[in-house]
Amino acid sequence: MSPVLARLMPTLCLAAALLFSGCGKAPEPPPPSVRPVHVITVRDPAHERLRTFAGTVRPAVEADISFRVAGKIIELPIKAGMEVREGDLIARLDPSDYELQVKQAEAQLNQSDAMLKQAKAEYDRVRSLYESQTVSKSDLDQARASFESTEAQQAVARKALEMARLQLDYGTLKAPFDGRVASRPVEVYQTVNAGQTIAMIAEGGGLEMVIGLPEVLINGVAMGTSATITFGAIPGRVFDAEVSEISAETSGKSTYPVRLNIRGDTRELRIGMTGEASLAFATDEAGAIFVPSESVVSRPDGTHYVWVVDPEGRVVEERTVTIGPLTSSGLQILGGLQPGERVVTRGVHRLSAGIEVRVLE
Repeated sequence: MSPVLARLMPTLCLAAALLFSGCGKAPEPPPPSVRPVHVITVRDPAHERLRTFAGTVRPAVEADISFRVAGKIIELPIKAGMEVREGDLIARLDPSDYELQVKQAEAQLNQSDAMLKQAKAEYDRVRSLYESQTVSKSDLDQARASFESTEAQQAVARKALEMARLQLDYGTLKAPFDGRVASRPVEVYQTVNAGQTIAMIAEGGGLEMVIGLPEVLINGVAMGTSATITFGAIPGRVFDAEVSEISAETSGKSTYPVRLNIRGDTRELRIGMTGEASLAFATDEAGAIFVPSESVVSRPDGTHYVWVVDPEGRVVEERTVTIGPLTSSGLQILGGLQPGERVVTRGVHRLSAGIEVRVLE
């Protein structure tokens, strides 16, 4: 044996030993896979069923603000979305015409005052003459009638002045309460009519949602009925509400408008937001348990089972159940499940007893 081979022999033997020892060892099995699953929690048998209706947020108190007189707008400091306080200026009309009417009414009143003063003096003079038997009774009656007529004319002139001043005051429009300007359909220098909407102001203190209930459910709610409201724009937030108004007439869509007063902090909400309101209605299915139909698996012998996740949420158990009819609430379970247990709803055909799972939230 050559010297080189002699030096490599120990290394070659060690490599061969390791190779043969490795070939004789069985490969380790792969770790068991953990399957993700979706579950539902079995609820207590209820005497009520929740139903959901879409609705829109609107102010609990809103008012269309308008002038009581016509004219041209010369001031319009508000804008849509602006907050206003009670007494803040909304708009002002050109006062020129109404100031002129006030001056005319003041002049007429002054003239009436002078005429009344003259008529009274004449009546006093004739009465004195009548008492001294210088004039006749008819002369006295005529002087009294003239005085009373002039007195009535003065009263009319005084009322005309009051009306003219009111007309002038009506040219200034102020906020009737604290709130937010929801809309402003006019512009400055625009001529408007009496009663024409200048702005819609929504009271800032309260909001409500308006939903529509079909006639088969309208008798299932009453004033004060509780509700919960959720909004896609505000995930994870649930607002409490209660029925504050039930319409006696349909809205033209075969539904009856119902107003829900939203309680609590509503600062995140905006007028016009759409959401879903949930209300509880009495049901004839009291005492029943329901699960999604896709969570129930059929056996060849005609029996049925579901996969139940253990309380620690690690493994699944095959549970035989007795099923009832399929309803709008789901498949009725007559036996085999208890409230609080968690039932797998997706991927049920890929599970086996004892397999480890991960519950997806």
